[in-house]
Amino acid sequence: MPIEYAHALSRSLENITNSNQAEMRVEELVAVLKKDGKMRALPAILREFERIEARKFSQKPTLTLARQSDIKKAVSELQKYTTSPPSDIETKIDERLVGGWRYTNSDTLIDASHKSALLELYRRVTTR
Repeated sequence: MPIEYAHALSRSLENITNSNQAEMRVEELVAVLKKDGKMRALPAILREFERIEARKFSQKPTLTLARQSDIKKAVSELQKYTTSPPSDIETKIDERLVGGWRYTNSDTLIDASHKSALLELYRRVTTR
């Protein structure tokens, strides 16, 4: 039961842009729980809601760069690999990449980083 309530709450908050509207939706959920005598389920509903939101966030398309200055070049190169990259790409900076970029989106990984190229070169040199 808490899982169903959490999914319903998550779906009802999908297109909300105003925090007042979000508060109203949560208050409506609490009112329904009170009316049905199910307030004990609220902590479990909230835990499940947090899990749902964490999964949504982890599936967001991410472009990881070695330097912020590489963003224009990375986006233009990414367009060569994908037909239409999502407009809501989250960008992160990771200096361990040495140079280049990595794109992740749910089941897709495009690695154009210098780190991966250097590791591949190292593997080739050491296995021969």
